[in-house]
Amino acid sequence: MTPTEQKIEVMTHFVKQGKVQRRPRGFSDATWRDDRDPDWDWRLCEFRIKPEPRVFCGVPNPDRHSKIKAFLYETEEDARSAWGTQVNNSIKLVEDLSE
Repeated sequence: MTPTEQKIEVMTHFVKQGKVQRRPRGFSDATWRDDRDPDWDWRLCEFRIKPEPRVFCGVPNPDRHSKIKAFLYETEEDARSAWGTQVNNSIKLVEDLSE
């Protein structure tokens, strides 16, 4: 994807009510901040589509003596495929995207 296509993608996302973030250009360790009214000054700032946190299904390991305490799956359906009916105490884990 060209730089122009990336800009169009971010701006189109915003126009369609999506959330975008910005950070000062040239400061890769700077924190991304939500921008509710971007000025689109691409010379001074980088813009991106705000990432959505990933959600996982955690299943505790039934072997209490194992060093592996839990198994993570992308969906509860994946966990049930792996564990069958043993998945009765799963937990929902949400990725923390705060910087």
